[in-house]
Amino acid sequence: MFFLSQHPCIEVQDDSISVSLNVHPNSQRSKIVITDYSVEIYIKEPPAKGKANQALIKFLSRKLEISTSSIKLVFGEKSKKKVVSISGLTQQQILERMNERSG
Repeated sequence: MFFLSQHPCIEVQDDSISVSLNVHPNSQRSKIVITDYSVEIYIKEPPAKGKANQALIKFLSRKLEISTSSIKLVFGEKSKKKVVSISGLTQQQILERMNERSG
C-alpha cells in the first residue's frame, strides 16, 4: 500500500486537489500505476474525439468512488500529460484509493 502523505504529482488547492497524470490511451486494459515521481493512467479508449478524456474521467470516478462531476480536466485536453482537479477527497484519500484499486 502507498502510504505517502504527499506525492510530487498531487497538489492541494483551495477547495480541490490537482493531480498531474501521464495518460496512455489505446492500452490493453485500464489501470493506474503510481511511482515515486509519477501517476500513470492506462486507458483502453483511443485519443480520438475526446474519447480517452471521457474514459479517463469515468475511470477515475470509479476508482476513487466519487461522481464524475467531482473530477475536471484542467490541462492537457490534447496531450498525454494532463492535470485533473478532484474535489471531495483529501490528498491521502486519493493516493490510498488509487493504489488500492490500481489493478
